[in-house]
Amino acid sequence: MRVVVVVGSVLLLCALAGCEDCVGPVNGADAGPGEGEGEGEGEGEGEGEGEVVLCGPTTAGFGEPCSQNGQLPLCGTFNCNPVTDELACFDPGANACGVCDVDLDGDGRIDPLDDSAGQPDEACGEFLCGLARCNGAGTATLCVGDHARNNCGGCDELEPEDAIPGEVCSQCQSGTRVCGTDNEEAFCFRGRAPDNRCGGCDRCVLAHAFMSDGIFGGVYVGNGTRAIVEDVGGLVSAEKVQLIFDPLVGGPGLDGLPFAKVFLATGPDLSSSAQILELDETFASANGERLSDPHRPYFLRNANVSDFDFVLIVEDSGLLNTVIASGRLISGPPPGEGEGEGEGEGEGEGEGEGEGEGEGEGEGEGEGEGEGEGEGEGEGEGDGG
Repeated sequence: MRVVVVVGSVLLLCALAGCEDCVGPVNGADAGPGEGEGEGEGEGEGEGEGEVVLCGPTTAGFGEPCSQNGQLPLCGTFNCNPVTDELACFDPGANACGVCDVDLDGDGRIDPLDDSAGQPDEACGEFLCGLARCNGAGTATLCVGDHARNNCGGCDELEPEDAIPGEVCSQCQSGTRVCGTDNEEAFCFRGRAPDNRCGGCDRCVLAHAFMSDGIFGGVYVGNGTRAIVEDVGGLVSAEKVQLIFDPLVGGPGLDGLPFAKVFLATGPDLSSSAQILELDETFASANGERLSDPHRPYFLRNANVSDFDFVLIVEDSGLLNTVIASGRLISGPPPGEGEGEGEGEGEGEGEGEGEGEGEGEGEGEGEGEGEGEGEGEGEGEGDGG
């Protein structure tokens, strides 16, 4: 009777306290007949399922070399990721010379690349005309080839080497030495030799073209750009006939073109032309880091300009692959410019006082048609002779 009362009291208290797990005997001593201690299934220590293996030095692959991309060089090491507790490649990557940094002084620490001479393939040295290169081991950089700058302020050797900007040049003394826009070239602008096909030192213009970039509206080539094909003579046969943009009116997008070249063609574009001639210098290239230049000549290499009808500037990188500007070739010099340049002087003879007539001939340089005869009237006072 006492057991029943105790059990009932406990059940009542549990019910009042809302304890859902307080159902059943309090202990084995209070269990009823046939009830008591027994065996059961439950959680506890055991073998097999649920065993956790931690990442550590005994993990397969631990400490072996690796790289993040699986390619050489193997600058990293497999180690345990403290967050995921899994094996991972910890790779600092190759240095700027393409090799793994190592411990050079034996202090147990990895020594980074010594780039005090400059980053690889970048300008270096006192004049910034050198190029930083990696040493054989890839542990340091060296500055190679630094030298004083040329007379234009660039690093490349000029032709001629002692060219002085602003000096008079060419056999005819008609040219002026000018620096290229990148300061790495010197041009004898409008220089000529007397052995051109026109003979003499006057400008020998074979053809011209007024350039337009059409639908681009001056973004690349502005109005007023004019291509001049002229025979400048000289000792180098392939460079006697040249095309020059005189003047070149560049638009804001001109030097942003990936790779622009100059062509002579029989049609208004390359695809419709039966014959094309690619001239030998890049016109402008953002990819090749070459700026357009109003003084740069483009040589025809013994080609006959009369075989072509158009001058084309073409973006030829494959990105745009389109005509940027074009102009129809017209034989002879532009309007207002003669084949030769000259000034004439005359002397006159007169008799008595008043008016007199005379003839004279003269040669010189300037604008005009070379030699000429002139008649003029003059007034003067004095005795006739």
